[in-house]
Amino acid sequence: MRISAITADRRDEFATGDGTLPDIGPLTAALWTSGDSRPQWCWLATRRGRVLARVGFRVVEDPDDPPPASAFEPELLAAAWRRVPYTVGLFGLAYAPGPDGLAAAEELIRTAVGAAVERGTVVEARTNPEAHPDAAARVELLGQAGFGLFQEKQGYAWAARRSRTSAWCRRTAARGTAGACSPPAPPSRSGPVTWPCCPMWTSTMDRCVQRCWRPGTATMSAPGTCGTTD
Repeated sequence: MRISAITADRRDEFATGDGTLPDIGPLTAALWTSGDSRPQWCWLATRRGRVLARVGFRVVEDPDDPPPASAFEPELLAAAWRRVPYTVGLFGLAYAPGPDGLAAAEELIRTAVGAAVERGTVVEARTNPEAHPDAAARVELLGQAGFGLFQEKQGYAWAARRSRTSAWCRRTAARGTAGACSPPAPPSRSGPVTWPCCPMWTSTMDRCVQRCWRPGTATMSAPGTCGTTD
């Protein structure tokens, strides 16, 4: 296996892994243009011309490049920023599926960090299940490559309580099915009567229910029996 930094003419190979990895061409071009990354910070692991893994480095925090001055305590902010260590982060980390890809990625990260990053520089890597379906595997990979977990966050997602089921219920009721809920004719002695039901949205319960006619001219609601979503 060959591990090496790329040259500028190999940017497309780095960006796509010759079509085998997610395309990060626009990101790579933007980072090179801004100076936050450079060809010698972009590394590939290949075997017989096949890209097995990719990783790049980008500037995250540079004490010599402070953020715009703040109107609030600018001198204090400037003094604090001067104490920030030079920090780079991994970007574009990707690898071929399977054990060979993971093994290549681990060796690639170790080699690239040792060769491209100056002593004293902080190197960080981030992953997020929303961005990386293999986030758990990445956490394990980074640990094996010598990274230590220093921060872990819990994410939450909210969805409207008015689900697709409620939308189906409202549309179905709006199509006039409520007419099926008129009281049926008296039961015939010759056989049973099929008592009609229809979907109904109840704001009190905030859910879809079936409203069904029952003997004795009374009605009842049967929660959770409104059918399926569409």
